[in-house]
Amino acid sequence: MTTTALETQLTISDLTVEFDVKKRKTLALDRIDMTLGKGEFVCIVGASGSGKSTLLNVIAGLMQATSGQAVFEGDPIIGPGPDRGFVFQ
Repeated sequence: MTTTALETQLTISDLTVEFDVKKRKTLALDRIDMTLGKGEFVCIVGASGSGKSTLLNVIAGLMQATSGQAVFEGDPIIGPGPDRGFVFQ
């Protein structure tokens, strides 16, 4: 299914997240691009340590990306908000 600009609810553009672990940079997400429309149901599947929770934390506004951006309903995600729900695992 292709999503037009009018139906787009969430856009992830060139999203990268790096962590500093023991004085070394660890790349958790590398230039992720994704567009989700209203009413779409998406599953994020991957091995342990592949960045699934990191991506959800950025979308929830609990974590900032190193570069790129996440946009929800036209507004950049810069922190938690009542327009998005999040259930911890």
